[in-house]
Amino acid sequence: MNILKLSLLSTLIFQLNFNSFGQTTGQEHNPFGKKPSELHAGSGQAAKQKYKASMNGWEVNLETAQAISIKTGKPILANFTGTDWCGWCIRLKKEVFVKDEFIKWANENFVLLELDFPKRFALPANIKQQNQQLAQAFGVRGYPTIWAFTISTNEETGKSEIKGLAKTGYVAGGPKSWIKDFEGKLAANKVKTPE
Repeated sequence: MNILKLSLLSTLIFQLNFNSFGQTTGQEHNPFGKKPSELHAGSGQAAKQKYKASMNGWEVNLETAQAISIKTGKPILANFTGTDWCGWCIRLKKEVFVKDEFIKWANENFVLLELDFPKRFALPANIKQQNQQLAQAFGVRGYPTIWAFTISTNEETGKSEIKGLAKTGYVAGGPKSWIKDFEGKLAANKVKTPE
């Protein structure tokens, strides 16, 4: 009986590890941009891989997003998400974030930042800590939560100051409906986006 339980447990652990890269579940997201077989080729390959967002054009590091924001004058649009487990997050990505209409609008108006809270893979420690601190700062209680904000450094104290501009989550109806809803929230807070 114990051998059977151990065998089933070993099989389950293998499947969970294998599925964490989306190979048998049909998921697209691999945070290191490699197939599992490529991660294990050579010694230490997995540790050397650079973590990246699940979507092209999205940053994962607040400092990088802040530098781009300062350079371009655009606020940051942060997506608090669970890329590998949150059904509404996955739906928002498929229905809105990967669509050309959203990509064009977002690139004209924002610096995109993905703040992931995965369950099937581990984030680098610095990204995990950053994401947890930002979720706490913004009072995130559910996923997806999308915040537009600006961040600046107080010259007197040297501390970062974040100003929230608007917040939303999943909105049905594709990119047009999502953008309309979000622009309405920005307008209510007297934030303008280019026409």
